[in-house]
Amino acid sequence: MEKVQRIGLIVWVYSLKNLTKLNRFGDIHYISKRMNYVSLYVNDTNLEQVMKQIKGLHFVRFVEKSYFSDIDMSFKHALESDEIKQEG
Repeated sequence: MEKVQRIGLIVWVYSLKNLTKLNRFGDIHYISKRMNYVSLYVNDTNLEQVMKQIKGLHFVRFVEKSYFSDIDMSFKHALESDEIKQEG
């Protein structure tokens, strides 16, 4: 079985009543009731098409790509600076 690349989307909505309609586009990861946004994971292959379809829904304010995948998760540099501080 091949691993499918997933991309996170942040969907800002006017109302949380119609969230079941977002289930057909991908997997809902988190729902913020206070700030009215949804974190949604979709397949990477048809990202632009899915974003366009989600933007067309009447309860959606706007859609943005999550930048979590762009964050460098290697903390080698941070650990090296801690060792230098401890030596000095």
